[in-house]
Amino acid sequence: MEHSEQRLVASVLVDGRIGGPQRRAVQVGTVLREMGWDTLPVFPPMGSEFPNYLAEHGFRSATLSLSRLRRQRKIWGILRYLFRFPIEVWSLMLLFRKHRVDLVHANSLFAFQAVVAARLMGRPVVWHFNDMALPRALCVFVTKCLAPLATMRVYSSRKVQTFHRDSNEEVTALLHPPVDLDRFKPSGAWRKSEGELRLIAVGNVNPLKGYHDLIDALGTLGDLVTPWRLNIAGAKLETAADYLSELEAAIKRHKLEKRVAFLGAVDDVAALMPGHDIFIMCSRSESGPMVLLEAMACGLPPVATDVGFVREVVADGESGLIVPPNNSPALAAAIHRMIEDSAFRQQVATRVRDAIAPPYTIAGAAMAHDAVYRRMMRRY
Repeated sequence: MEHSEQRLVASVLVDGRIGGPQRRAVQVGTVLREMGWDTLPVFPPMGSEFPNYLAEHGFRSATLSLSRLRRQRKIWGILRYLFRFPIEVWSLMLLFRKHRVDLVHANSLFAFQAVVAARLMGRPVVWHFNDMALPRALCVFVTKCLAPLATMRVYSSRKVQTFHRDSNEEVTALLHPPVDLDRFKPSGAWRKSEGELRLIAVGNVNPLKGYHDLIDALGTLGDLVTPWRLNIAGAKLETAADYLSELEAAIKRHKLEKRVAFLGAVDDVAALMPGHDIFIMCSRSESGPMVLLEAMACGLPPVATDVGFVREVVADGESGLIVPPNNSPALAAAIHRMIEDSAFRQQVATRVRDAIAPPYTIAGAAMAHDAVYRRMMRRY
């Protein structure tokens, strides 16, 4: 699709590290170029990894730190936020004016400064909510009292929208995180150990990922007929060092030292996943877990907790198994079935990639973004 005029979208991100929203901005932004939209990522300076990633994909960018309120912050922190808020709004307005931004995409509840800056400049703005780890009272307050400032508000899943108690269909839409089906795909590059199943879980090592539930679940399996091994791929965060120590103690208590391994941060998850047989996502809270889509694209049958859009993507008992979060016995039962019932596991493995609906692909996500952006521009 060709357009005589390219419009510029400022994609405001509150984190300068590579994660789900950052990948989505690049993946979807690449396709949006062909639809008449250029993307300008705006993010706080946090090292060179993300700027280099953007440059590799041909994106220009801008850096700007945005203050945010955090839990258990003292009064001085609140005062600092209130003092810096108008300064940051003004800085964003100057940035939007400098780059001749046509539309603003605020990618977090904490990107409120971008919403205010866009409205003061008369620019349409979409406010993107993708977090269920925050207190629900806060999310509902923002939706009811602050979100009407945005031209539109979008959610990463229907479950997140329900969490925010937002039922206004006239100014809301869903923008799902997408998976790159060309990059994440089944492969026989890594030959599996004979007779041993390889399980994999992916995500930074922190309590929200529910790894303690997973270790407790594995500790109750006992000796199965089919041998197995679990790899956990995810950064060991300094802020969660105590949690990692607790996990290591639990692994030792359950005598799982030879079965469970922490791989640390992995640069190429797409190359790692196809060497495994089962994917496990044991998170206690997620909004739109891209890693689930990536595992399914690689042909891995998933065992996943019922968080975020999991039930919108996985048909329980057909394209995976869904269990309640924070429930080690249910997780153990599902893992037991996936390991020991080889016929079921292989049947699921043949279905999972095709089970990924078009809205969860990069092309489908780009079309959804394009529809939202055009809908907003018609209001101006």
